Amino acid sequence: MTKLYNLSSTILYILISIKVILLGVSFNGIYLMGIYTPIILNIMILILCFTVYTFSNINNKRIIVVISIIFILNSTFYIISNLGTKEYKFKSPNMTTTLVVTENSFLLNTNINVFQKRYVIFKEKVKNNVRADDGYKPFENKEYEIQWLSEKELIIHNSFEGGDKWISSRVNLK
Repeated sequence: MTKLYNLSSTILYILISIKVILLGVSFNGIYLMGIYTPIILNIMILILCFTVYTFSNINNKRIIVVISIIFILNSTFYIISNLGTKEYKFKSPNMTTTLVVTENSFLLNTNINVFQKRYVIFKEKVKNNVRADDGYKPFENKEYEIQWLSEKELIIHNSFEGGDKWISSRVNLK
């Protein structure tokens, strides 16, 4: 039992440390690839919290309960804020750069974010002005065109009002 407790505790502390580091780098625009990767990490932490809780003394149990509540609330907020979010990946003509676009619509607001894939599992946010109108999702509806000017520069043409109007946005990658 002690070996399982020690192993679970060690892995739990490592995963919580990774989560804190990821939170820190997200302020610099760097995120994990995938929409649900943070949720998977939270679920792993919660499973380990349960394991550690089972073999802990009463003082540690209180700490584990607090950690569990924080991660349950974090997961709930993340899921609610990312309902309907989809992620699209596009390779440059020479296959050296990957463009990642996330698209989310809530009520009459569409949020389109552009990222550049970094270091296999990360994506870095790129400053852009890709827009859509009235909750319309041009990427989901396949009403877009990506024109690569070079490996680090492209233009995204997308429908703005459900196909009636098209707009273009220049995106410069790093």
